[in-house]
Amino acid sequence: MRVIRHLARVPRPLDRAVLTLGNFDGVHLGHQAILRSAVERARAGGGQAIVLTFEPHPLTVVAPERAPAVIQPLHDRLATLRELGIDVTVLQRFTRQFAALDPEAFVREFLLRHLALRHLVVGYNVNFGRDRAGSAHTLRELGARLGFGVEVVGPVTVGAEQVSSTALREVLAGATSAKPAGCSAAPTRSAGGWSRATGGVERSVSPPRTSTRAGASSCPPTGCTPSRWRARDDATPA
Repeated sequence: MRVIRHLARVPRPLDRAVLTLGNFDGVHLGHQAILRSAVERARAGGGQAIVLTFEPHPLTVVAPERAPAVIQPLHDRLATLRELGIDVTVLQRFTRQFAALDPEAFVREFLLRHLALRHLVVGYNVNFGRDRAGSAHTLRELGARLGFGVEVVGPVTVGAEQVSSTALREVLAGATSAKPAGCSAAPTRSAGGWSRATGGVERSVSPPRTSTRAGASSCPPTGCTPSRWRARDDATPA
């Protein structure tokens, strides 16, 4: 997997782009459904599956007091994206200037300037652009006018629970003792601590302390290995 820091640094537009965008923190089952749809569409059409993710988390820039704790360190997140078949991941610096782009400017002046965009795959609750004014409906309208396809992936449930990063963070922060929907991997203990996957290789690391500070990593609860939120037989689109 190719990793690019900042899309504007690419000398020419990335061609045959099947793009998805988001933070993908934790890469839970809802994220995986979006990513697998992008990979499948790219493979079927001879395209590139591209992830655009933001560093730092947008809330650390626009509302730092509300910035969430980090579920998964960046190197683990990249390893998981690679395992899921993503071809290119763009780590985009998020700034106040970037946040000021309205939804159409974000698509016209940023995405289409740097990508030969064939298709965009997003979650049903996607928001983007200034004041988070853009939505899946906005993307469908822009795609129809500007010549790219849009696929919207609905929510994923495990049993009666909807998978979300918020639910995972609540468990990781100790707000609830319930096992989060979408996290089904059994924890692996060793003398060195929790087992974490990096690039498909298991290595042992000491478990970090639980923290709810913005940008801090959360500690894995019993029943979870945070670098891999594996697919489950009972996980279904809502």
